[in-house]
Amino acid sequence: MKVFLTRENQKLVDNVVFIDGFSSSGKALIAPIFGFLERGEQWQVDYFFEKLAVLSHLDKISKKNIKTVLEAKVDELVYNLFIGRNINFRKTDLSSPFFNGLEKKYLKRIRSKEKDPAMKRILQAKPILPIMVHYIYGCTDIFLKSLQGKLGLYIIMLRDPFHLINVWHKDKWVKKRGRSNREFHLCIKIKNKIIPWYAKEYSKDYIKANNLEKAILTVYHLYKRVFSMYKRSSSNEKKKILLVFFDEFIKYPDLYINKICKKLKTKKIKNFQKIIKKRLSLPRSHNDPITSIEIFKKKYSKKISKRYLDMLFELNENYIDFYRKKKLS
Repeated sequence: MKVFLTRENQKLVDNVVFIDGFSSSGKALIAPIFGFLERGEQWQVDYFFEKLAVLSHLDKISKKNIKTVLEAKVDELVYNLFIGRNINFRKTDLSSPFFNGLEKKYLKRIRSKEKDPAMKRILQAKPILPIMVHYIYGCTDIFLKSLQGKLGLYIIMLRDPFHLINVWHKDKWVKKRGRSNREFHLCIKIKNKIIPWYAKEYSKDYIKANNLEKAILTVYHLYKRVFSMYKRSSSNEKKKILLVFFDEFIKYPDLYINKICKKLKTKKIKNFQKIIKKRLSLPRSHNDPITSIEIFKKKYSKKISKRYLDMLFELNENYIDFYRKKKLS
């Protein structure tokens, strides 16, 4: 007899927001905004969600069990936030309430009552819980399928892919995956080679590639999965998805923030515009082209084979097309 986990009669939070995207795509620019919205909580970074999504992607855990574990985890997170437990109080961390000027709110909660009184406060407050994850969308729709009623919004940050490739290569992330002790993303082993979990489908090419080519493959396939998954998403799923283009967001943040408020049925707090101007430098002037392919080619063309150049041209064309169709302005 098969036994599945369940949490069908229990619920604390029904406004979970996932903020997803590649490294340097702007997630840490939009995540703090939720702390300055009514009912918004301090944004969270928890690799647990990514690891669960990876297990699902690799078919190592059943969908029913994932659903229950996800539901339990988001409820646990919001309960801990409301009693001041496991709060990141490192003043220099981007995800700390000290960094975002919200420390008084959470220091006060440390002294508040827990258990039933905390439960009552949560149910009355109807909090919005923002959680940052890294490049999960496109590999699995597990969050959209599993959380459903609990999911308020799934934000996907998108940015010039050639900027992302350049940063990934310059910061030597290819070398860090599966090697650095401070690296907590999961890897897999194929033909005695350790590679990132997301390279499974193109492992043969990834293993053969040099470090620059590995960076190209990573971003190329990430965007390919994003475009593909968004296209096949149902109309109801798309209602929960917000595509945020970095270049457009920094110029016209209110276009996106107003949309977020409408979808989550919330409002900006008092002095919101002054806060984001001071803490996030928004809005900003920005007149760069949609992609930086020409700059990228000038810098790296002699190090890239025709095959990878063709891959870049394809990525450039697809990204610009997607941007023009989906941008808000």
